[in-house]
Amino acid sequence: MSHDRPTASVPVSFEVYPPRTDEGMPRLHETIRRLAAVRPDFISVTFGAGGSGGGRSLDVLTHILRETDVPPLAHLTCVGSTYADAGEVGERGHVGLTED
Repeated sequence: MSHDRPTASVPVSFEVYPPRTDEGMPRLHETIRRLAAVRPDFISVTFGAGGSGGGRSLDVLTHILRETDVPPLAHLTCVGSTYADAGEVGERGHVGLTED
């Protein structure tokens, strides 16, 4: 069967959560490397999940910015986090959901 229409590109993205411990960071870095190889449109990082501070989230955002060509987006859970917190590391996009 022949199709005369060009094939549309389907956007692809991934969401990652920061590890609970510093020891989990190398494993996440390897996961991010593998995800980046797929060339997604962006990788979102859950920011401040469960009321936790965004320290590890900032580390993950920074890693994605420095080590990949994939734009990172901060998925703000609106629990004690601000746009400025994520923007300080150079991240420029945000994912906001209601009733998250």
